[in-house]
Amino acid sequence: SFHARALGVSACERRRDADASWPTHEKCSAEATREEGKQGPFAQPYDGPVRACRNMLAFPKKQVGGKDVGGNLEKILHSHITRKFSRALADEHATQCAAVATARKTVVEDAKAGSNNHPDEVVRARLVQYYRLIRGLELRFEAIGVQFMWRDSFQQVVKMGEADFSFEAAAALFNLAAETSRAAIYSDRSNEEGLREACLNFRKAAGILGVLLGLVEGAPWGGRCTVDLQPCTLRLLQHVMLAQAQRCFYEKAVRDAISPKLLVKLAKQLQLFYSDAEQK
Repeated sequence: SFHARALGVSACERRRDADASWPTHEKCSAEATREEGKQGPFAQPYDGPVRACRNMLAFPKKQVGGKDVGGNLEKILHSHITRKFSRALADEHATQCAAVATARKTVVEDAKAGSNNHPDEVVRARLVQYYRLIRGLELRFEAIGVQFMWRDSFQQVVKMGEADFSFEAAAALFNLAAETSRAAIYSDRSNEEGLREACLNFRKAAGILGVLLGLVEGAPWGGRCTVDLQPCTLRLLQHVMLAQAQRCFYEKAVRDAISPKLLVKLAKQLQLFYSDAEQK
């Protein structure tokens, strides 16, 4: 069960206790993934629907799909400003149009690289920058007449397009949360600094998902979005991230030899987080 996997000990961890020469973090990740892969679609190899690493889960980023704006965004923005205002104003803001197009191209390429690359803080910074640019455009233009097309992160064959900057912002936020969750599972929890880093990134991912949930619920397209952006899915992912942050607290408490009574309280809170996730 979900709870048993959160609070129990995996086969990987049992082998670690029996063998003093426990394998490296990367080897453990590969073994855990192979073991989970036998249980169903939620633990496929490296870039499958959910990435498992020593009982911690991350989720994949969205990919562009179909007839997306592609490399034409700069030209599209320039033409839109020309139509709505003037050619002179469009020329004056050509540098800004190019910056938005370059930022999108970069985050799309980062998403394509996906789990083939180690989590990178620079990738997360680029997503934050792009999100801010898109929200700035949203304040100035209602729409630019073309669709932003993204695939469901869990079902790649399913895609959705909207001529709405808020949809593009939602995709950027989702990918930021996904990349942050990947950073969390790659933290080395065998030491205190790694535990702290993992806990912080899980909490950040939960916070980003909370912002995304508010955006989706208030969007005109919110009722027809793909599974990965549906409110119930976002709440589930958010509670899983919070549960895993709590798991980090629990592991640190065990490391610090906290009293059994406090350990029970921490474990109870962890169980409640996973219960909330199951109910979403």
